[in-house]
Amino acid sequence: MQIADVEAIHQDCQRAAEHGLGWLEVGESLQLHVNMIEQLPPLLRVYVGCAAVLYGDYRNADLVKIHVGSGKVSLMRYDDFEGQALPRMIERVKIKLREQDIDYFGIIRLTYGFCSPELAKEISGRIDPKRDQHAAHELNRLGNPVCSRLGAAVDFVVEDDSMLEVAQ
Repeated sequence: MQIADVEAIHQDCQRAAEHGLGWLEVGESLQLHVNMIEQLPPLLRVYVGCAAVLYGDYRNADLVKIHVGSGKVSLMRYDDFEGQALPRMIERVKIKLREQDIDYFGIIRLTYGFCSPELAKEISGRIDPKRDQHAAHELNRLGNPVCSRLGAAVDFVVEDDSMLEVAQ
């Protein structure tokens, strides 16, 4: 069956991207607007159609992600996708074709931690500015970065989900 042929799926994803249908992460996935599904090569339309048999009408989503090697299709729905420059994702559904299973993910909320040296003095023992809760390019009293990785700490919360299950 061609629908299980990873190389055929990869080639059709590449062909679709070459024709302006979505964005290809080479070897990983093809992401595209739901309105472009009918323009995809037949194999990819069947692939998404199989996901629809498990999930239902995919046209309620805004974006579709065809995972090249894992046998999965993700559907993402956003709050006012067409009207906002940076719309907020409100739902992500991952349809696992091989397992005939579906994972639902709610809204993802990002939180950013910051702890200056002054604040760290007031909250002793519960934080570690060198490993977490640091600013992207904060300098210590010697003028060196507090965190050598030069990154900002960010945590995410998947609303309406057990974060223990998300972490596992």
